[in-house]
Amino acid sequence: MKLKDLFGEYFLITILGIVALLMLSIRLVYKINNKETKQPVPLTITLPTTTPVPTDTEEEFGKKFPLWKLLPYAGEGFVVEKYTEPLTLKVLVEQGSKEKAAEKVIEWMEENQIEAETHNVVWE
Repeated sequence: MKLKDLFGEYFLITILGIVALLMLSIRLVYKINNKETKQPVPLTITLPTTTPVPTDTEEEFGKKFPLWKLLPYAGEGFVVEKYTEPLTLKVLVEQGSKEKAAEKVIEWMEENQIEAETHNVVWE
């Protein structure tokens, strides 16, 4: 086989061979240089989780959390943030006194036909 045939008929094969040799040499150099820094990859297994299905009907839920559709409620100097438990509201006092905020929260509850005595309030 002549050199002319090597670059004439088999030109594409020759180029692919050169590229393969170049890739192999780069891989070997990279593997030798990074031999000490190679660390095992931690294995994490993600197990399927179950989604809790609500067992309460909307009517039962409404009895436990009667103001849930109105939350969060921002008043003057306070925010009724959320229910932490059935019939227990979490209130954040941003400005002013806790007593003033308590009066406003009671007014807001009575405006929505809820007796204030039925709820516990957690103040923060």
